[in-house]
Amino acid sequence: MAGLGTDAVLAMLTRTIVRVGHGLGIEVVAEGIEQPKQLEMLRAMGCSRGQGYLVARPMAATGIEAALAREDRLRRAGRGDDRSAAAAA
Repeated sequence: MAGLGTDAVLAMLTRTIVRVGHGLGIEVVAEGIEQPKQLEMLRAMGCSRGQGYLVARPMAATGIEAALAREDRLRRAGRGDDRSAAAAA
């Protein structure tokens, strides 16, 4: 995603790839998101999933379960359906 946000051609290409994926009924996952502007643009294009240094730092496989549980608590707290919102902090 390097250049997304500063390169108009890359933005057009990315938008086209997302549209083609959606047109084929495929969930599109963006890879390499490093800047908040990139995440914002991808969301505006309809890309609902992504991965990259901005989203999560590299970690050992043993740390993934705790990271996913923490993300789930934060997500539920944001929707207001988690009684233990303080646990998400």
